[in-house]
Amino acid sequence: MDLKEKIEEMFARQNVLVTEKARIQGRVEEAKERLKSLESTCTEKGIDPNALDDVIEKLDRKIKDMTDKFETEIASAEDRINTILNNVNER
Repeated sequence: MDLKEKIEEMFARQNVLVTEKARIQGRVEEAKERLKSLESTCTEKGIDPNALDDVIEKLDRKIKDMTDKFETEIASAEDRINTILNNVNER
């Protein structure tokens, strides 16, 4: 490969890098816009976007508490139904 070919190859590689850089910059800008939109949506809903981890943890605890309560209520209802069935079957 002579010097001219080597220089042409380097320019071609540079062009690829410039194109990739532009593509990546576009994706970064798109991601920034999506982030801004998500932060705005959070703020509109009264959620601090900087405290999402805390909000998620709070919601996880609430879901667990509600699930535990529902499970207890189901078990209680099953006990009452079984008692009624036992009384009906004894007669």
